[in-house]
Amino acid sequence: MRTRSLLILGAMLMMIVASPITAGGKKQQVLANRHLTAIVFMQQWIQAIYRLGGSADPGCPFPPPPFVDNGDGTFTQTIQCTDGTLIVNTVIQAPSDYNHDVTYPNGLTEMTRARTTALFNGGPGTVHFNTQLSNGTTVDYDQELQQDPAVNGGGDPILGLNFLYGLLSTGTVDLPDGRSVEFELRQTQAFSCFNFFNGEDIPPDVCAEWFDFNVALNRWVPKPDRLHMQMDNGNTLDLEFPLLAPGGVLDFSKPVTGTLMIGRRKMTIKLSTDDPATPAWKFWETSGRGYRGGFLLNPDFSGGGQVFRVRRGGAKKKRRPVLQFATRWNSAGIATVILRSGETRPGSPTAGALDFASSRWSGLSSAFGPSPGL
Repeated sequence: MRTRSLLILGAMLMMIVASPITAGGKKQQVLANRHLTAIVFMQQWIQAIYRLGGSADPGCPFPPPPFVDNGDGTFTQTIQCTDGTLIVNTVIQAPSDYNHDVTYPNGLTEMTRARTTALFNGGPGTVHFNTQLSNGTTVDYDQELQQDPAVNGGGDPILGLNFLYGLLSTGTVDLPDGRSVEFELRQTQAFSCFNFFNGEDIPPDVCAEWFDFNVALNRWVPKPDRLHMQMDNGNTLDLEFPLLAPGGVLDFSKPVTGTLMIGRRKMTIKLSTDDPATPAWKFWETSGRGYRGGFLLNPDFSGGGQVFRVRRGGAKKKRRPVLQFATRWNSAGIATVILRSGETRPGSPTAGALDFASSRWSGLSSAFGPSPGL
């Protein structure tokens, strides 16, 4: 049914009416641009966190080459990809202290510095990441390792042995034009609240922050990865990514859900697929006050679909949904919008979303060693 309704889009994209845009048409185009803003923000964060939906595979060797001992206490790994991308990883001291340098085929450079700023029971407790891109973008954030120490028979912590159950990443993306994006990412890292080192659960209040109790399984299970993003203009995006396993292994059999707030306008979001074996989403559904929409997505997040106005009716009176707009967009979020009147207009995300999309860093890193790169 969803696919059949989207077939209307192909016909509508053939209609061009060269008339001045109406007041109603302006509202429809604003709504279309809000949808394009949502897709660009989602696309960029999914690329940054999970490295999905990006450009073509750069052809980096796997497994990567080994690290070389520099003789001064540091170790370096050099990765040359077939598309010309060069990645150099240098471990400085502990695995959580390293440099990650990337030179892209177009000449753009990216330098990431990871340094431990706080210790926890003999290991890293907080690691600070700073990424500088030659296009002027800066990504700066702290990654706090949520841990419970292993203890010996006397109840004393065993130095350097910790049960890791969560990662909390908080920071900012500063864009070249002065705009700023604040973000918080919570990622559960264990299968349950049970600290197998000690044979006990972590404290109940801590457990509830990172796990949900599954009644059917009668046990605690990892919460979805949870992202909160806020632009300096007050616009926000919240997404939850269901996990198949801790550590960012996505469960494509369950939908990604979230909300986008632009001004006072709230949009609910759902990404889903009918092919969970493929790491991508096929369907994007949205809804808000008085409207709902359905879209088909390609692996690079290009796609198209329609939004309808939903009118409230009595119990015995069925109201047919009224088309607001149809649209088709490329992987950058630039679109053609067909309004209800048949007017054809260009569509694009907000300036903040476009600036954020242009930042395109290789992604959020992990405290556990050099970034996996691209």
